[in-house]
Amino acid sequence: MNIIIVGAGIGGLTLALCLLRHGLKVTVYERTHTLAEVGAGIQIGPNGAKVFEALGLLHELELVAFKPQAAEMRMGDDTGRVIFSLALGAQSQARYHAPYLAVHRADLQRILVQAIQHQAPDVIKLGYELKDLSQQDQRVTLTFTNEESITADIVIGADGVRSAVRKLLFNIEDGQFSGMAAWRMTVPSSRLPKNFVPPKATVWVGKDQHAVTYYVRGGQLVNLVGVVKQAHWPYDDWTCQGSKQDILQAYQDWHP
Repeated sequence: MNIIIVGAGIGGLTLALCLLRHGLKVTVYERTHTLAEVGAGIQIGPNGAKVFEALGLLHELELVAFKPQAAEMRMGDDTGRVIFSLALGAQSQARYHAPYLAVHRADLQRILVQAIQHQAPDVIKLGYELKDLSQQDQRVTLTFTNEESITADIVIGADGVRSAVRKLLFNIEDGQFSGMAAWRMTVPSSRLPKNFVPPKATVWVGKDQHAVTYYVRGGQLVNLVGVVKQAHWPYDDWTCQGSKQDILQAYQDWHP
């Protein structure tokens, strides 16, 4: 059986490694020409950590992760009042027999790629952008923009929110603007005052906006996501370079 996965993100790579460990033939096709360091922080609960433990990657992942002491929700106003706090750390390990981790997406992707290449060096194919997809009997044929065609028994779309597989199968257009915009960034901890950010996974809430903070890379970086209500999206792409002035203005009345 020949299995094709479209998309070399976290989902596609994890699935590919699972299939390889079960002795199945799988190939991952990714449209980008390099797997660059994109994205920011990802939180992995104990159930997710158990997947990586089963794949033999948990120890390596823990070396580049941060283990928050707690998951908290706090008011974003100048009080910073704690709404609730759920202990993690050692308590997560004791209760669920697995840790709660915060990692940088690029670190997780790198670990997955290395594990796949160690087992099967030719699994990941870069520079393959999907153009067309057709099914005949029990076989599926994919055609890429380089005009190369590949046939497989099973095709799995793991190509993200702007999935080409989904669009070709179901004629579903790209998603519409939700009315919320998000800033995503990482800041070196060394550039911040000591203990400025709590060693916890914290959601700060307010009217029509919220923010999330936690450490990644063993505490070397702080991951920050700021989400605000926005009437429209004036840009052609889904992502663009944000400005420091805009985010400071959006959160000017918040807890420092």
